[in-house]
Amino acid sequence: VKMNKFHWHLTDDQGWRIESNKFPLLHQTSKTYYTQEQIREIVHYAKCRGVEVVPEVDMPGHVSALLAAYPEYSCSNDKITLPKTSGIFPHILCAGQDKTYVFIEMLLDEITPLFESEKVHIGGDEVPKTEWKKCPHCQKKMAELGYQDYQDLQGYFTAKVIDILKKHGKKPIVWNESL
Repeated sequence: VKMNKFHWHLTDDQGWRIESNKFPLLHQTSKTYYTQEQIREIVHYAKCRGVEVVPEVDMPGHVSALLAAYPEYSCSNDKITLPKTSGIFPHILCAGQDKTYVFIEMLLDEITPLFESEKVHIGGDEVPKTEWKKCPHCQKKMAELGYQDYQDLQGYFTAKVIDILKKHGKKPIVWNESL
């Protein structure tokens, strides 16, 4: 059928499926994950068969697994548990704190070299802005940037992540609602 792309959805609310040496609580909290060596083997196996592996690392929403491990990157710092059902959950990455972007950069510095594809999918869909609307850090960032709409704040967040990916020579892919 000439399908040569494997869109590998490795993170979501219910689990973080990539081993991280920098942030081990990510995979330890989720329990079931691929080691970095297993990921390299799968990427190599696919490449030998003409298949490009495109990873998806969701943000700023669909990050309950990430925030269960590292709640300090949310707006509320609340300790949450891994959801056991599908859905859209309110806890998202805080777009107003610089430490969030430092964390994302360190994480992507570790993850992107595992994949040979020039593309990385960063999700961007189904991002409830409830926490951002209550967050003093997000409120301050919106005022600094002159934003009135929380979609603009998501655009700011996405642009920051895209800049990080570009440092690695990667092209971002997002779900269309984040555009």
